[in-house]
Amino acid sequence: MTTPLTVLRNRPLEQWKVTELKDELKRRSITTKGVKDDLVRRLEEVFRNDGEKLRSKPLQIPPGKAVSPQSITRVQFHQDQIHFSAVHETQLAIYETAKLERLKQWVPHESLPAPISNATYSCDSQLIYASFVDGAVGVFHAETLKLRCRIAASAYLPHNVVSTVYPLVVAAHPSEPNQFSLGLSDGGVVVFEPVESEGKWGTGPPVENGAASSVTIVPKAGTPGSEQGPR
Repeated sequence: MTTPLTVLRNRPLEQWKVTELKDELKRRSITTKGVKDDLVRRLEEVFRNDGEKLRSKPLQIPPGKAVSPQSITRVQFHQDQIHFSAVHETQLAIYETAKLERLKQWVPHESLPAPISNATYSCDSQLIYASFVDGAVGVFHAETLKLRCRIAASAYLPHNVVSTVYPLVVAAHPSEPNQFSLGLSDGGVVVFEPVESEGKWGTGPPVENGAASSVTIVPKAGTPGSEQGPR
């Protein structure tokens, strides 16, 4: 099974802003009605029909990996604009933009076996923070996709919800490359950063239990108080 990655002018169409998509359609006297997905599909059809330069490459699903019907592929550019990441529940992958050549791939296995729920570059594009549907979190070196730190769900989730709540979204701090947050399926938010003595993720052997991180739990709406402390 494959999921297409479509790139025009060295940018995946999914990364275009709605205003840019509409401008491109207006230039061709094509209707701009609809949501972003409609605009992307309309542009793809236009380019196929008029023979403009359009490149696409299938995202290869690893053998033996089951794919849910709701699975999607997310892409994000590296700061250098030469590379971008492709995130799917079955893999993390790094591509070279101009040729759409896959340079690196990481597939869930061993200590992080669950499907990926989300991932993002750190603000300096040196790390990739990835979350998994079992609640685990992985911190990867962005260039090699080598695991630098693993944070177990039990390091930040109460025992009574650890099997039912998981991260839906990962967000990198805009100026602190070693800080990130998770948006949870129950509406909660958790902020992570390395302990002060370490300063960075993965300065020693890969962490397996989250002991090298400081966790701030932001209370859900309507819930008083918060909890903060090293785990």
